[in-house]
Amino acid sequence: MAKYSFELKLEIVTAYLNGEGSYPYLSSKYQVPQSPLKRWVNSYQTLGISGLQRKRQNTSYSPQFKLNAVNLYLTSKKSYREVANDLKINESPLLTGWVIAYRDKGEAAFSKPRGRPRKEYKVPKNKDFDLNTNHQVLTRLEQENLNLRMEVEYLKGLRRLRQEQHKRENHEWSANSDENSSSQSRNS
Repeated sequence: MAKYSFELKLEIVTAYLNGEGSYPYLSSKYQVPQSPLKRWVNSYQTLGISGLQRKRQNTSYSPQFKLNAVNLYLTSKKSYREVANDLKINESPLLTGWVIAYRDKGEAAFSKPRGRPRKEYKVPKNKDFDLNTNHQVLTRLEQENLNLRMEVEYLKGLRRLRQEQHKRENHEWSANSDENSSSQSRNS
């Protein structure tokens, strides 16, 4: 469950926008810290009522979007909040994290795969295990694979030639039979 209900957020934001009090006053009245109040007012002013609603699913942003957002922040003299508002991002700390990651790792920070990394096969530590032998076996298998591919391509080419030859022969036969039938019909 969310820490603060949607109704409470909306009540506080409308109270602030109606001029019922300042952030410190509303903070003490509703027993809520000032920083969330400021975020809620900003979200409401930027995104409307949907800015106060709790999202059921996290929004995922493409690496290109993140890179564009970081470039916008770095090239403009705007604050994180202002850039987040321009891009319709409800949480400016998200943009802050992207900028920090970009400064640490560059563009590579946004191209990493998500999820758990693949488990790599560990080579058994066996005295009889010889990498050179395995390399030779792998080379032999690759050569065999190449030879089989070449053989398949050769056989496909032969098949194609036979089919073309068969079509030509059938075409000539059907053309000859057409000539025979037309000459017979003339004689009759």
